[in-house]
Amino acid sequence: MKTWLVNILAGRLGASWRTSIVGVGMIVMALGQAAIAICDDNPETKFSWEVTSLAVGAGVTAMLARDNRVSSTMVEAAKPGTIVQPPVGAGNTVIGSNVYPETKP
Repeated sequence: MKTWLVNILAGRLGASWRTSIVGVGMIVMALGQAAIAICDDNPETKFSWEVTSLAVGAGVTAMLARDNRVSSTMVEAAKPGTIVQPPVGAGNTVIGSNVYPETKP
C-alpha cells in the first residue's frame, strides 16, 4: 500500500486503522442490509432488529479493537501528553509540551 495512503488512514482512524476499516465496513453493510429489508416490496423479506444491532455492535467493537501489528507503545505514543517507555537503558520520552509544567520559585 502507498505510504501516503497509510499516513492518511492512520491520521484519521488512529494507529489501528486496519481494524477500524473493518468496523466501518461492518456497520455500513449492516445498515445497508437493513435499508434493503425495510424498503423491499417483497413480503418474504424479513427485517430483524436483533441481527442489525448485533452487526452494528460488532462493527463498533472492531473500531475499538487494536491491530495485532500495533504495540502498546505505539498506541500510547499517538495520545498527546503521554509518557512513552522506551527500551531499558534509555531515558523516558515525553510527548507533548505541557505534561510537566515548569514551576518557578
